[in-house]
Amino acid sequence: MSKAGEALTHGYTMTFVASAFMCLAGLVVVVLAVDAGKQQHTEGAAPVHMG
Repeated sequence: MSKAGEALTHGYTMTFVASAFMCLAGLVVVVLAVDAGKQQHTEGAAPVHMG
């Protein structure tokens, strides 16, 4: 039973680490998307409508 408990604990730990990594990756994507929306357009460029 001890080995099963250790395996279960290890699984919980790895799941927690993976979910924390995915949350951080999602945060980075959101920050990059918001930052891309705030970038200044170059002056003199014709406005382009993207479909």
